[in-house]
Amino acid sequence: MVKYRIVNRKNPQDQSDPGKFYASLNHSRKAGIREIAERISKRSTVNSIDCMGMLEAFVQVIPELMAEGAMIDMGEFGSFYGTLQSEGTPTEAEFNAARIQKMKLHFRPGKEFQKTLRNLLFAKTQDSSNHSAA
Repeated sequence: MVKYRIVNRKNPQDQSDPGKFYASLNHSRKAGIREIAERISKRSTVNSIDCMGMLEAFVQVIPELMAEGAMIDMGEFGSFYGTLQSEGTPTEAEFNAARIQKMKLHFRPGKEFQKTLRNLLFAKTQDSSNHSAA
């Protein structure tokens, strides 16, 4: 069950606007790498220590591959890919690598992941009233 709260979001360009109310994900906790390893271990024949090693390697290898310009295809889980944010120039000849500001990482869920997301159930938390977000 995904818990949410309701927040009032105002238009930053119009301070007189009273805003509108939207759902905001209520993160109740963080799931760390150790918990992920333990859960994987319970669903497989691999012990949690070996799962931790694999996850640590994953954390190292994915950025390396992204730095090489690779799109990472994780099958039914989804894919990681990068996009560049840069300053535009009037002509191609004026563009150089110094105009690239940063690389952004994106995740596109795979079919099974999307199926899970489509079937989520939502529950409003009790602390929803009087929250604001700009």
